[in-house]
Amino acid sequence: MAVYESKQTPFLSFYVNGKRKRFSNGSYETTNKAEKDVLDALKGVTCVEADKPASKPKPASKSEKPAEESTKKADGASDN
Repeated sequence: MAVYESKQTPFLSFYVNGKRKRFSNGSYETTNKAEKDVLDALKGVTCVEADKPASKPKPASKSEKPAEESTKKADGASDN
């Protein structure tokens, strides 16, 4: 989710795909990419809280090897 702020115009209206959107008391929250694109282009509007991209898991270091499975047979087991 992203939070946008409009200090000069607390009830600013804007349009996205022909639909009217409006700030409430200088704040507007959205998860919609089209709305974010329009808001990012507006002058006097700032993004105060943006989505944080998911962190990519770090690859295992080369020194860490997976545990080897034991291939030894139990004592007293025969091959027959």
